[in-house]
Amino acid sequence: MLWALPLCISLIFPFESTAQYGRLRTKQASSFNLVMGGDMAFRLLQSASEDALTQEVLDRRNTLENYKFNLKFGLDYHLGFGRSYAFKMGLRYANPGFSVDGVSTWERNHEINSEPWLQDHYGSNLTYNYQMVEIPLGIKFSAYRSTCQPYVELGVAPTYYSKTIIREEKYDGTRTKTSRDENLTRWNYVAFGTAGGNFSITKVLYGFTQIVARYQLNELRTDYIRERLLGLGLECGLRVYLE
Repeated sequence: MLWALPLCISLIFPFESTAQYGRLRTKQASSFNLVMGGDMAFRLLQSASEDALTQEVLDRRNTLENYKFNLKFGLDYHLGFGRSYAFKMGLRYANPGFSVDGVSTWERNHEINSEPWLQDHYGSNLTYNYQMVEIPLGIKFSAYRSTCQPYVELGVAPTYYSKTIIREEKYDGTRTKTSRDENLTRWNYVAFGTAGGNFSITKVLYGFTQIVARYQLNELRTDYIRERLLGLGLECGLRVYLE
């Protein structure tokens, strides 16, 4: 009967000898990941002063500005260091910001807090796109031996602001694009949380989808109206396991 003992153990505790689910017998396999997707970008505004002019600008921005879709794409590397854990690092492009619909006045040389905007149905629609490069750093936890292969990630992404691209669409359909180097914080820090799952394509190639939430820890704009970014969105991609 002793010959049946290894068979029973293998049936009860099925060890993976290959990179199934991106895991080895002793640790999660490392991987390169191609990621693309986007989120709905919002911003939080806060006044640094209680004077009437500051409150007027704050009210005008809160009334006229709306969320926008934020495009993201880039590469990640996951370094496995346990059966369920991996260290995440990467490089991403992002263009968070906001939109403004139907305003009558817009000056290309004005800072956002100095814009004398007035609502006008026949005015211009504007989209502010902050051009940013992210370096996500975090920890990934995967559910061990789960058939749906779920995982969660937590981390912080140092993010570099380079410039702002403002797209204007006039009532007659005319479109223009303006590039502006605004007085914004160059290096920013964005906390993120991710929940997703893998699906197998080949032995080492997997697809994945994930929900991502982001919140900026520092202030992007430190003028008398302070600004932080946040977003909630969906990403998908391909994951190639190296072991």
